[in-house]
Amino acid sequence: GTSPQLDALLIALVAPTMIAGLLSSGAAAALVPAHAAVEERHGTALAQRMVGVVLTWTTIAGLAAMLLLTAAAPLVVAIAGPGLGAAGRTTAEGFVPIVAPILVLSAVGGLVTAIFQVLGRFRPIAVAWLVGPIVSMVATIALWPALGLTAYAVGLVLNPAATLVVLILLAARSGALPRPALRTRQGGMGGFVGHALPLTISASVLQFNLLADRSIASLIASGAVSALRYGDSIVRLPLNTLGPAWARVVYPSLVAAARPGDHESVGASAHRAMRYLLAIFVPVSVGIAALAPLGVRIVFGRGAFDADAVRATSAALAGFAGLVGLTMIQGVLVGAHNAQRRAVFLMLMGFLNAILNLVFDVLFGFALGIGGIALSTTFTMAIVLLLMGWRMNRADPAFRGRDLLSVAIRTIIASLVPAIPAALIAWSNLIGGSLLADIAITLGLGALGAVEYVIVARWLRLEEPWIVARGIAALARRRLERSR
Repeated sequence: GTSPQLDALLIALVAPTMIAGLLSSGAAAALVPAHAAVEERHGTALAQRMVGVVLTWTTIAGLAAMLLLTAAAPLVVAIAGPGLGAAGRTTAEGFVPIVAPILVLSAVGGLVTAIFQVLGRFRPIAVAWLVGPIVSMVATIALWPALGLTAYAVGLVLNPAATLVVLILLAARSGALPRPALRTRQGGMGGFVGHALPLTISASVLQFNLLADRSIASLIASGAVSALRYGDSIVRLPLNTLGPAWARVVYPSLVAAARPGDHESVGASAHRAMRYLLAIFVPVSVGIAALAPLGVRIVFGRGAFDADAVRATSAALAGFAGLVGLTMIQGVLVGAHNAQRRAVFLMLMGFLNAILNLVFDVLFGFALGIGGIALSTTFTMAIVLLLMGWRMNRADPAFRGRDLLSVAIRTIIASLVPAIPAALIAWSNLIGGSLLADIAITLGLGALGAVEYVIVARWLRLEEPWIVARGIAALARRRLERSR
């Protein structure tokens, strides 16, 4: 449920998650264009050696940071969870050494994933990302009777561990795993460091969003950190399935478009991708917010997860819902700016993101509760993405920002038409209550809302939903014909 013990574990996770992002986010993003540039100028061997150097030093830095984090557990918990009581702080400090390995495992895993991304091979990434959560879930269930909540902490560590093992094995098997190295020969690191440094600074600043969210949530109420995590985890279901895959497939194509002589500019490629992203994922975000109580009851509504936990998590889920569409759009815009080596601009956007998130956390959090903290994340990302789109439109007229803004407005209107009555039903709690009833109502309202959305979008002269709907219908028809 939403308990002080789970709050303590989530507070203990803040530092490993932040440092892992600091070590790998900027380096992984810079690796793709840097590898392409070094390979073009100096050949594949030097490009691979550069990757080996980055991987080696990231591993060394991760291991050192893990040891320091374990030693500084009391200080880390005091900063991340100021609202925890004495018992909660002691519990969180005990969890820090258990979850600290996530730091190095996630950081190295992110870079090995980038290696496959450089090579344009996405199936190994998909396999590894599938194995990790399965191993985590099985271990948590198996160890729970003996370890209780500690089993969940162990499972959280086994997720990146299993993912990394699979990635390394598949990379070694295909010959894609670079040899460890401490330095490169001529010229390999200059362009990479120049690009990666601003991105790393930006990533380090963005990690403070997690710290701000959880520390302020710990001050609101006992169990608030847990509710925030539960709501975020539901939103992450579609994001973890579609978001990284989309971003990692689109990003190399944007890098290719940035090369001289390419037939299509980065702005044109980003514009085409974003029209479909807006048309598909904005209604998904609106639908998640509208049906939040039903979704929370379906996923978590049993055992120690009582009515108060459902209400708090529903508010968090509604606040986070916009991240589904915004994160998909972010993958394209960040990838487009990254492909054109605008690392300093992305760094500035990272600082702006952290500042706005902290301000909105305080304003919305203490005014609206746990839902306000979630909503602050959504508001912050929306503002930052608008600025990124404006900058892209100035740099490349083929991006056609006004057209995309028109698409976004029409998509929101078309989404709200079916969402408003669905939200009145879901949030009133007048129907449903059992698992089967909640599932049936959710599926029914979702299917009806999708049909209404396509019809209204068509009336608003928005073609992408209709094209996608026809494609899905044609695919279903072919599958049905094959099965006969």
